[in-house]
Amino acid sequence: MALINIDAQLVEPVECFAFCIGMPCTYRTKLRSKFGLPEAPAPDWVTHFLCEWCALCQEYRELQHRGWDPSLGN
Repeated sequence: MALINIDAQLVEPVECFAFCIGMPCTYRTKLRSKFGLPEAPAPDWVTHFLCEWCALCQEYRELQHRGWDPSLGN
């Protein structure tokens, strides 16, 4: 069963999960490691799975709070 049709390529649900959750989750894990942040109240993959937009906003705010400007890529 195909989930998304992108340029005549069919993306299966497992591939979509890996791309949509796996990639941001890996970044979140690196961010936590760099700044010594706890994995709470839920594991990274759960946070991204249940509320992707909230997780991304939280990561953006954390970087801004630490003096980084994510919009510039640094």
